[in-house]
Amino acid sequence: MRRSKWLALLLALTLALAACGGQPQNGGETNAPPPQQEEQSGNAGSQQEAEDESDESVEASAPVEEVYTAADMQDIDPYAPILSYWDVDFSKQPAFTSAAGLDAYFKDCVENRCRNIVFSCSRDVRVELNSADFCDTYHLAWVNPKMQPGEFGKHYVISITYYPGDNVAWAYLNNDKSMLCEEELVLYDTAVAWLEENISEDMTDYDKCVAIHDYISGSVKYSNELLAALNTSYTFDWGITAYGAMIDHLTICQGYADAFDMLTSMLGMECTQVAGSGGGELHNWVLIQLDGSWYHVDCTWDATAFPGGDGTCSKAYLFVSDEQMRRTHSWEASLYPEATDSSYWYYEKLGRKVSSQEELEALVSEPLQNGQQADVYVENLTQKQVTDYVQSLGGKFHTAEYQSGVVLCAWVEE
Repeated sequence: MRRSKWLALLLALTLALAACGGQPQNGGETNAPPPQQEEQSGNAGSQQEAEDESDESVEASAPVEEVYTAADMQDIDPYAPILSYWDVDFSKQPAFTSAAGLDAYFKDCVENRCRNIVFSCSRDVRVELNSADFCDTYHLAWVNPKMQPGEFGKHYVISITYYPGDNVAWAYLNNDKSMLCEEELVLYDTAVAWLEENISEDMTDYDKCVAIHDYISGSVKYSNELLAALNTSYTFDWGITAYGAMIDHLTICQGYADAFDMLTSMLGMECTQVAGSGGGELHNWVLIQLDGSWYHVDCTWDATAFPGGDGTCSKAYLFVSDEQMRRTHSWEASLYPEATDSSYWYYEKLGRKVSSQEELEALVSEPLQNGQQADVYVENLTQKQVTDYVQSLGGKFHTAEYQSGVVLCAWVEE
């Protein structure tokens, strides 16, 4: 989505044939040590010559970056759903004598939405390409790298699966649906129709994000069955993407994040998916940029805080800072933008954070009497005190404990 996202890989990347798994290892060539300098003899010129020779030796040993782009792949279709290794003439493809230019090449291929990346490298080049890091770095749903030794060295075909939400957002922003598959075309039409019906030009980006969050978290259910299937089959499933969220209304964390990312990106916002952990389990959510600052949004946790599927959701993880997020989530901070501002947190910004019975009554009573929904974050009161009060008004409600308070969503059925 997308995504704000290009991070530099290490010069050496790890090739793991299993999709999106494994740990990175350092590799590649290292600079040769500088030659030993002459002993100081009082001759400043001789000492300077030795230093200059040392610098030149170091520079000479550093690998020179070889520049290739997606356009340098010849006589193949990089957008083909399936590309056979044996159909590639590797003598016509980008060839590397070191790993120095691989990152720029991969980045260009992904930016151009190539579904296949083809290249060769010398036999003495140690190309280490970890597919999990590759997915995270280039924001990909799946990657299947293959390598075979050949006449021109080691030959690689890397098959890529993009997030459907990424593909749809790219097609929408570039007015080009030619590369969308059948499922993505359905998702495209559904996303466009939802935006046209629910987003207006007079809404701020903040309001648009709230509407998207409430739609995704309030209407999409979490599927433990999809998660179990993913953990056992390790194959790509449309259900774990924006397609599952918006078409089936059933997905896992990746689908929630992909859908939010897709819709905000279609509106021209900067959004990136985060791969980390929540509650000690592998988890995905997003970072969204508003008014120059970044904020975490976790539609999954806001959806699952309440029973789900009835249009209501928590807003505890809507526009939170790094500090707030780290209380329950963890991620590799160096890979993502910093989120230092907490003033946009939904309950804080909209004045829906209360700390007494009187404040609770003031924010809940009138909306319920007018048939409106009340979303409040309550401190200094127990969950029972909050629910007892809403019940006394005859309202329906969901509550969930969040940090040191209680998240409340209350409404009156018509």
